[in-house]
Amino acid sequence: MLELHITYDETNGNVNVNGPINNKGICYLMLECARDAVKDHTDQAQRMLAVPAGASKDNGSTGMATFLRTGRHKRRK
Repeated sequence: MLELHITYDETNGNVNVNGPINNKGICYLMLECARDAVKDHTDQAQRMLAVPAGASKDNGSTGMATFLRTGRHKRRK
């Protein structure tokens, strides 16, 4: 198992990397996979926050009607 450890020192801004840094391909692969994992996690957290408090699971409504604004159109000049 390969590990890539990245540390950031908030006091002076230094970044330290330990791992297979002599293998550029595997390092970039690991970084890209980590980037995707962070994006997936934050996207899921945002979706969880987007559910309105009054949404009911009983009636099958997803609660999206409270977010939709109808009757608003751009004015043509």
